[in-house]
Amino acid sequence: MPEIKDEIADPVKYVPWAHVEDGHHKADDQRHDDQFDDGAARTVAENPAHLVGHAVFSSMVYVVRDRSAVRLPQAARSRPAIELVFFCGFGQKRASSCASKPMTPIQFSSGDVIADRRADYARMLLEAGDAAAAADLMAQALDLAPVWAAGWFQLGEFYEKAEMTEDAVEAYRRAADLDEPGIFGAPLKLALLGAAPTPESPPSAYVEGLFDDYADRFEASLIEKLNYSVPQKLFRLVGPHAPFTLTVDLGCGTGLFGLEVAPASGCLEGFDLSANMLSKAGEKGIYHHLGQADLSEPGEGSGLFSADLKKHRADLVSAADVMMYLGSLDTPFSLARDLLKPNGLFAFSVEDAATLENGGDAEPGFCLQPSLRYAHQEAYVRDRLAEAGFEVLDLMKTDIRMDAGKTVFGILFLARLCV
Repeated sequence: MPEIKDEIADPVKYVPWAHVEDGHHKADDQRHDDQFDDGAARTVAENPAHLVGHAVFSSMVYVVRDRSAVRLPQAARSRPAIELVFFCGFGQKRASSCASKPMTPIQFSSGDVIADRRADYARMLLEAGDAAAAADLMAQALDLAPVWAAGWFQLGEFYEKAEMTEDAVEAYRRAADLDEPGIFGAPLKLALLGAAPTPESPPSAYVEGLFDDYADRFEASLIEKLNYSVPQKLFRLVGPHAPFTLTVDLGCGTGLFGLEVAPASGCLEGFDLSANMLSKAGEKGIYHHLGQADLSEPGEGSGLFSADLKKHRADLVSAADVMMYLGSLDTPFSLARDLLKPNGLFAFSVEDAATLENGGDAEPGFCLQPSLRYAHQEAYVRDRLAEAGFEVLDLMKTDIRMDAGKTVFGILFLARLCV
């Protein structure tokens, strides 16, 4: 048991509370919350072989021994840590006074150290398979932090796993009310539970956050684990029409389709909603221009056009694995039309709604899946293309990736802008 020197009180012995072994939760700290939360600064000397790192929630630094106990910040995963500080941040005041500290509703910490601690215990209970108990403890945490949007969203997930649908709906509604930008995607969850209409597109903040978080492991996950094949298959449709003077790669991600099309393009532009994905794309050195863009926003609001980025500049526009994060295709198809020169080509993929149960009957031509991605009907896509001024030159129905151990089927389209 490590020894801790309390800079205010007498030396005490303490074992970090966040500790998971063999999938079973062990509460190493046997003291009452009130006793634990009193105090100020403590210096912890840990055996580095057992110490993973630390996670900061509010003003408290938690020591963890297992990465499954607390979600660690990126810096803590790679930084060796031997000596860490437990700091309440309020001198001799009780840590529960954090509840009066100003905070924003959209944050992963509640702003209350006791609420954060209970939330972490709740996650451990869920990992142990007790979703109902996890939900009960999370609800107790939210009694202490009632305007914590992330907490309400997680409570909704716990209730879902416990098959307590009505409670899940109420929790997601509270999350949606508190999370104005929509970073947690609560409207999508409400739609899946039948408690709200299917949104025509997900909140942009949700998609941006999703891929900012995913960027570091994106390629390893898709290519090595999920057999992602859209970039190569989409280029098979496009290749016979090469070369291209200027290609605009929409939703370029880390540049997987860019690698395919760059040798056939005199100039290559890449746009994505996620800054972290753009950073990864930039590392490949294949793009002449990279910029953030929101394909759910029309015209100049999208970020695709400016004084230096003219309309009708491209002879190929691509969007590999992008439309499943948009739902309604009216705006992205209009943007593609405005990017293209006369007779320019538009290549993109969708997930095939016809391969899903009841997906072929979805109204208005697309449906939201449990994956929180959209699937589209072929007829709907063709209609939207025609309305935007395109004719379909070719398409390919194929498997595009794996998801939760199942094959995901899609349709790859190649269309020409008619003049």
